[in-house]
Amino acid sequence: MTWLILDVDGVLLDAMRGGRGSWKYEFSSRFNVDADELREAFFEPYWDDIIVGKRDIVPALSAALHSLRWDIDVEDALVCWFEADFVPNDDVVRKVNDLERRGVTLAVATNQEHLRAAFLKERVAALLPVSGFVYSAEVGFVKSDPRFFAAAQQQLDLPPDMSRVVFVDDSVANVRSAQEAHWHAVNFWPSFDWREHVEAFLLPHEFRD
Repeated sequence: MTWLILDVDGVLLDAMRGGRGSWKYEFSSRFNVDADELREAFFEPYWDDIIVGKRDIVPALSAALHSLRWDIDVEDALVCWFEADFVPNDDVVRKVNDLERRGVTLAVATNQEHLRAAFLKERVAALLPVSGFVYSAEVGFVKSDPRFFAAAQQQLDLPPDMSRVVFVDDSVANVRSAQEAHWHAVNFWPSFDWREHVEAFLLPHEFRD
């Protein structure tokens, strides 16, 4: 069995939302606030713990909204964030679906907290026939830590011989971390022919385009 394991934000999803910019623009417009203020009130004090499952997002975000004196329901804030941030990279989705039709098994490896991970599992499943989904808050490590990949290998039940497994991520730090864990890893960026490199690892020559 061959496996292609994909990052979400920046690979499966277009972080710039087709040129519209970050989800924070949508959040700012929807609630008439400056979402950049969440960096100091929410992301800097809480995010490192949230993303590895040490802190729940709802009370942390609720505290941040209160400190900013924003009259926004925390559930509404999360829905706006998650929905606005879900803009699929159609070219990647199309190419990945083609690889799956040619026998490649798909999975996701992503830095997420629990609520957005649940949201993404449902949404990504509508785009791709993924056979596994592993995320940082579940395993207790982010992808820049090679221990993430050791845990992911076990959770996804990947073969001991990783020669037929390729991971694609837009972060150089995450790619290097995967390589330290003895995974084949490809750094993604839109102008780079990442698919050619993936196919070189996963598909026999006669099955390539």
